[in-house]
Amino acid sequence: ATLNDAENTIDFTNAGTLTDYLFLNYQIQHSWKLGSSIYPHVHFEQANNNTPNFLFEYRWQRQGQAKTTAWTRLKCNTLAFTYTSGTLNQIAYAAAITPPSGYSLSDIVSIRLIRDTANASGLFTGADTYTGTVSVTAVDIHIEVDSIGSNQEYIKD
Repeated sequence: ATLNDAENTIDFTNAGTLTDYLFLNYQIQHSWKLGSSIYPHVHFEQANNNTPNFLFEYRWQRQGQAKTTAWTRLKCNTLAFTYTSGTLNQIAYAAAITPPSGYSLSDIVSIRLIRDTANASGLFTGADTYTGTVSVTAVDIHIEVDSIGSNQEYIKD
């Protein structure tokens, strides 16, 4: 995985392994409906009619509790749009992430995005069939909201 400054993307080649990743930390917003699932997905430039083996690894860090050290794997290869030709702004999404017990406002979800080209995780049906480099433009998480924010700094009432 390399940074493509000119295009403002992270580019994953066909040689991507489980040790090549983009990482980010996502703070759960105060508008989040406590206890509801969250939905990670990746935005990328699709240039052929195959789907990359995108893999999320995540750790949910609960505020005021011991650090979560284990990573959980989640495949991310369901496409939002049908590819026809050229370079398509595409979204690939994963299954929902259910919050662990003891969740709270301002929890942090640490995320790694990996292109698992050889299916080393064993979560895909086989090796990645997408030919060439995949350019990732963004990773984000959708949440269910039930308020504009919280009335207190760390407590929702």
